[in-house]
Amino acid sequence: MNHLKHHTRHANPAKPSPGADSNRRAISLLGWLRRAAPPLLALAALLILWFELQGFDVRALHESVRRLPVATLLGLQALALTAVFSMVLYDWWVGRWLKIGLPLARLIRYSWVANTMNNLIGLSGLAGSGIRILLLVRDGVTPRVASLHSGVIMLSVPVGLSVLVPFILAQGHANLLPAVIPQWAVLTVLIACAVYLPVFLALASSRAVLHRVLSGETRIGLAGGVTLVGISALDWLLAVIVAWCCLAAFGARVDPGLFLSAFTLAATLGIVSLIPGGIGVFDASLLAMLTRSGMTAETALAGLLIFRLVYYLVPWLIGLYLGSGLLTRAESPMLGRLARQWQDNPLLGLLRLPLHFLATLGVRLLSLLIFATGLVLLVSAALPALEERIERLLLVLPLPAIEISHFLSVGVGVLLIALSRGIGLQARSAYQVAMPLLLAAALLSLLKGAAAGLVLFPLTVAGLLWLRRDAFYRLSYPLFGKRGLLWLFALVASVAAYILLGSWLHTEELAESGLWLQSEPHLHVARYLRSLPLALLVLAGWLAWGLFRMPRPSFPPTDAGALIQARDWLETHGGGTFAHLLFMGDKHLLYTEDGRCLIQYKRIRSRLVALGDPMGAEQGFGRALLEFRDLADRHDLDPVCYEIANEHLHLYHDCGFALFKAGEMGQVPLAEFSLTGRRNQSLRTAVNRAVREGLTLELLQPPLDAAIWGTLEAVSDAWLRERGVGEKRFSLGAFDRDYLSWAPLFVARQGPRIVAFASLTPSYLGRRELGLDLMRHLPDAPYGTMDFLFTRIIEWARDEGYTWFNLGMAPLSGVGNIRYARPDERLAGLAYDYGSRLYNYKGLRSFKEKFHPVWQSRYIAYPLYRPLPMLLVDLAALVAGGYRRILSKP
Repeated sequence: MNHLKHHTRHANPAKPSPGADSNRRAISLLGWLRRAAPPLLALAALLILWFELQGFDVRALHESVRRLPVATLLGLQALALTAVFSMVLYDWWVGRWLKIGLPLARLIRYSWVANTMNNLIGLSGLAGSGIRILLLVRDGVTPRVASLHSGVIMLSVPVGLSVLVPFILAQGHANLLPAVIPQWAVLTVLIACAVYLPVFLALASSRAVLHRVLSGETRIGLAGGVTLVGISALDWLLAVIVAWCCLAAFGARVDPGLFLSAFTLAATLGIVSLIPGGIGVFDASLLAMLTRSGMTAETALAGLLIFRLVYYLVPWLIGLYLGSGLLTRAESPMLGRLARQWQDNPLLGLLRLPLHFLATLGVRLLSLLIFATGLVLLVSAALPALEERIERLLLVLPLPAIEISHFLSVGVGVLLIALSRGIGLQARSAYQVAMPLLLAAALLSLLKGAAAGLVLFPLTVAGLLWLRRDAFYRLSYPLFGKRGLLWLFALVASVAAYILLGSWLHTEELAESGLWLQSEPHLHVARYLRSLPLALLVLAGWLAWGLFRMPRPSFPPTDAGALIQARDWLETHGGGTFAHLLFMGDKHLLYTEDGRCLIQYKRIRSRLVALGDPMGAEQGFGRALLEFRDLADRHDLDPVCYEIANEHLHLYHDCGFALFKAGEMGQVPLAEFSLTGRRNQSLRTAVNRAVREGLTLELLQPPLDAAIWGTLEAVSDAWLRERGVGEKRFSLGAFDRDYLSWAPLFVARQGPRIVAFASLTPSYLGRRELGLDLMRHLPDAPYGTMDFLFTRIIEWARDEGYTWFNLGMAPLSGVGNIRYARPDERLAGLAYDYGSRLYNYKGLRSFKEKFHPVWQSRYIAYPLYRPLPMLLVDLAALVAGGYRRILSKP
């Protein structure tokens, strides 16, 4: 009886635990909050800015920032760097607690990179946590310890705000945004923030709670929790002091207690927003509260801009320099293992998507800097130049030189924005063009009398770009696609914003006629008007170059010479199930560096699709897959392997691929094939009937004469017309005389008349496997013709000494019919069960079942976290010969 109880207790080990279910629900809820909060709070921020900046004077802001003494700016910068450096205390204390043992200098470097990147990118601590994990794991720290380290810091950073909230409530400052955010909503946010303090201390004190949230096997302890609270409070107080000093530098007089309340509320809203750095939400909230306390909008905005500069931008540039080369790889098995480890963790499960983004954060941020440099040039060109600077320049430069520098800076700005996408995708050509443009931007800014900061900024960006020069290895990248369209929108929007900004700043002067032909030191509007055609011309020229002249992926052609070379290689090294299909000539061929393996592939949209497993020596398959991934990566294409066998799935897993079952392939064991026996009675009856109808089988060896070709083409055309389909491609052969000439054909004759034919696909190097490709017959062919044709060819293959006969795929067969199958596979299973109107899935499998094959699963391997539905559409279009042919008849 006890044995029975023990057996029952373990009978269903695959059943998910209640804890796992609740974790998944928590991740789902947090995911919905991540999607819903940013757009709502961003919209609220835009409304606040719209109302607060009514009547705003851009010239006054420009003048205030320009008149800030350099010594004051340097003092603010030193204070801000000290405040940011204090954040190293998080990593120092948690590192000692976990006994990580990294050298202090390296820990400080990693901490600075993570903290400054997190300040800029934010995502409520997700960015900093992901960066810490990636840096620590690459330094040998185990993923579990690294995730615990970063998770504790992620939970510790916001707790300092909880310490400040009671002060706000005690001072009665909870209604700082009347008529903007309801007081009940402000109180809700503040109380929720205050409650986080006891929650954090409970988390620190309980081993069970810490394990639940972060999979930790230890506890921080109450004393450790209080220490982290103190570090966090110091961190936030230093940030408040820096922001207050930035405002004071412009003469603002604001009560420290009131400012502390306003900053705390704005920072809380910024964290809740999940917007990178809280940009927009934090600034708009704080600006609204400061203006309602009596401060002018120009002074408040000037102080906030300097705060963003000294506390966010400059430390981030230092972090980008320190992190040069640390975050540059988009794909790695380590990244996949980390993401899979956290998928059931309610806190770190949110890191799955940021990790993939953060893996190449170094170059992505460089692309953001290039984009920002272009925007700065455009804004600088739209703003009126200071007349005293123009007068000083005229002492050493003629006016035409100043006019030309202003004119050209607009074109350089548009080009830098356009190049930012190529920089983010690590394109070598984009780097080679961006470097001289950045130097030109600095020179042109100097010649037109811009502030020293506008001259140094492109030089700094050029220096950072040069440090990462080895990261630019891609030869090309897709211009369009989801990411490309977003970039295109940003490019067009930037030029449109330049036009609108200049029109707004020069509204009164634009009413005068003939200005664009005049050239005087004080005529800023004329310089603006002359630059508009150039901005539009550069934009149109770039788009035209991208459409018609942009470097496209260059793959080796598959001409007659390449096919002869491939045939010789196959006869020496062997092929596989799909080896013969390379003679269609519609795919490119990748030979590995050692010459032991061969992969056939084809591009569709932003994907590079390989057909089947690598061919050749099995010992080199893993290396071949890596070389294929590298080839796709050099052109920013997604590598996909279509209809791969299950013998080598571990290699695809090790190379970072996800797997989706595409269906099953029927393989007939020829040694066991016979028409005798009861189970073969229906097949035997069909064959005997075909023989009585006068059908005979004939093997045709190429070359064939023109009359035979004409007859075969007529049979093929009639078969296609009857079914209303077009020729397939890629994983199936088409009726093409050049292709069919590479192997023998079988024809079924009724007397002298050819009524059906089938083409063979040998596997090369030995007689392990033989398959069929094209199988076509006349509409009036005798009943059972295809049964006869298949049976006789199978018998011939058996007599010739082949081991297996390949009947081809039964798409979606056996997909999603297991209780624990993935949701997307269950959906594909429904298509198999109910999609007969589009494709006769069940009928195809039923026909092949007559020959009693062994069904072997076939899979699609694709990069982790790529959307599967569009991938399946692309593969269907690749096989069908185009997207329009997927559902429509030719």
